[in-house]
Amino acid sequence: MAFVINWRIAIVLLVTVPILFIFLVWLFVRAGRLFRGVQKQLDVLNGIVHENLTAVRLVKAFVRRKFEGERFQRAAEQLRDRTTFAFRYVEVTMPVILLLMNIGIIGVLWLGNVNINTGNATTGEVVAIINYSTRTAMALGVFSMIIMNLSRAKASSDRIFEVLESKVDDFENDKRVDDKAIVGDIRMANVSFSYNRSTNQVLRNIDLSFEPKSSVAILGATGSGKTTLMQLIARLYEPDDGQIYIDQSPIDTYPLKNYREQIGYVPQAVTLLSGTIRDVVSFGHENADDEQIAKALQAAQIYETVTGLPKGLDTLIGQRGVNLSGGQKQRLTIARALLRKHQFCCSMTARARSTLRRR
Repeated sequence: MAFVINWRIAIVLLVTVPILFIFLVWLFVRAGRLFRGVQKQLDVLNGIVHENLTAVRLVKAFVRRKFEGERFQRAAEQLRDRTTFAFRYVEVTMPVILLLMNIGIIGVLWLGNVNINTGNATTGEVVAIINYSTRTAMALGVFSMIIMNLSRAKASSDRIFEVLESKVDDFENDKRVDDKAIVGDIRMANVSFSYNRSTNQVLRNIDLSFEPKSSVAILGATGSGKTTLMQLIARLYEPDDGQIYIDQSPIDTYPLKNYREQIGYVPQAVTLLSGTIRDVVSFGHENADDEQIAKALQAAQIYETVTGLPKGLDTLIGQRGVNLSGGQKQRLTIARALLRKHQFCCSMTARARSTLRRR
């Protein structure tokens, strides 16, 4: 509308508005980067809090309260500094917009005076263009606040979509119908694997074979890839190169759901969900009766402990088994694996291997 009224004066807006738009775009990119840094630092702070809450006994035992307090203080100060620095960019937006628009209004007044003196404009036209300039400044101010909120939201949404867009095991759309029972013959042919497809391979050109119903112990130094090997067999990861054969057939020809239902898995890190002992042990076999659960507990050598509890199988355990000892938690994970009708079991611990061997 300003150009319709008098293009000779409105040309000032043609200069100031694009400059403001470029400034807002730059601010959006810059603020997004800063707020991502704030979120990462918040992760660091939350990680320290989580570590100290879960390892509070360790901190007390090694008298590290002062050190951990100082570590938390440093992380909190860094979060404060990053947040303050990011919000400075937010707060500077409106003053910059007002400055540029006021410069534009001064330009409109100057050009208006020149054009009024030459007869190319009237006082009413100058006042109208100044009103349009003021409204434009207000609109850009609101737009700048939207930009800031979007930059903060984008910093969080990027992290959320990393999780939402991560690859998941799609059982529902698995069209393979080969649901034959697994005997348990396992063979690895020239298998290599690296995390995140990096050049540092955890396993390289591995050739192994396991006979059905045999007990095999894999020994090696820390970080040599023993756990990774078991996770490949359980199909928690896929090899980069080579092939794993189950009963002479490539492992990826089996429907993933059917395959995992036929294996037992005892992880190195004990993971127990909250609920009763019955719920925990029957986690992979929901239709198991008490007799089957009892046999699994006996095989894991924890039956007497469970029956000695006031409520037996109905005893509630906290998240991650906080009210159980380390050995009790480990044996419950073994019982959970034994309860399944598995054809072979992948175990990460010496205690589980010993129990399975005796079974």
